[in-house]
Amino acid sequence: MDISEWGLKLGDILTISTADDDRVLQTERNGVWVGEADVAIVNLYSGYNAHVYSIKYVDGQGVATKIKLQTHLENGGYAHLYTTQGSHALLVNSDPVVDGTPIHPTSSPTSSPTISPTSSPTPSPTPSPTLSAPTATPIINGPMVAGVGDPHLVNTHGQKFDLFQAGYHTLINIPRWARQRANFLVQARASRAGAGCADLYFTEINISGSWVHRHKAADLRWVAEAVRPGKAKWMKFHNKINVKIVHGHTVHNTMYLNILVKGLDKTKAPVGGLLGQDDHTAATTPDKGCKKLISL
Repeated sequence: MDISEWGLKLGDILTISTADDDRVLQTERNGVWVGEADVAIVNLYSGYNAHVYSIKYVDGQGVATKIKLQTHLENGGYAHLYTTQGSHALLVNSDPVVDGTPIHPTSSPTSSPTISPTSSPTPSPTPSPTLSAPTATPIINGPMVAGVGDPHLVNTHGQKFDLFQAGYHTLINIPRWARQRANFLVQARASRAGAGCADLYFTEINISGSWVHRHKAADLRWVAEAVRPGKAKWMKFHNKINVKIVHGHTVHNTMYLNILVKGLDKTKAPVGGLLGQDDHTAATTPDKGCKKLISL
């Protein structure tokens, strides 16, 4: 799959979800095919997993111009993407790619850099096995906000940022400044995968508020280390907001949670929290000791 005409920029991240097998996703950088190692294994349902690759458009080996899923078959093979209903198998900075073109939220301005979509689909077929763009359904209820991986967040403004502070965080708070009796409150615990400045992951997520009373309390709390996480599914709140919590684990078997939320633009009240309109400067600032490690 040729991505050279997508108008991508330094810092952009592509996310590709593939069927779980022994093949390796590769990118072409400076004319050389390189295997991608940043992959998480996500449990879709009992007995079936998927590989979710996070690919930097620019890394130490150069700019990614093409993507392919290397087959183990002599005569070639097919690239199997996966989706769940209402989601997408191919993303750029958490925004879907539809018919070979990155789609970006336009309902609200963003202060972070955005990518302008090309005027027409650009990927062209190649003789080697390639990943075709998924047949994706339109985003329901407007732009999606999310916290995925270690963790990468995108808020209602379309801003993308990474979380560097461990502990409990308010992801969504409606109305924005409510201290008590919130209508809709989503809180998550970010825990380190090891000592020191190890990667952070969401390990607990809780949903509460007056808009969630029709759901059982047991269905509103998720723990990464759950023995039987069950199948991820969309939950609707107040007939406007849709939330999905997806269990995942890294190649080192670190368990974590992903959160996807749609429909926040349909609420009349202002939305607070890291995935809403609140400032995320403190949460995205590494501790002093970790800053030195990152700079190295």
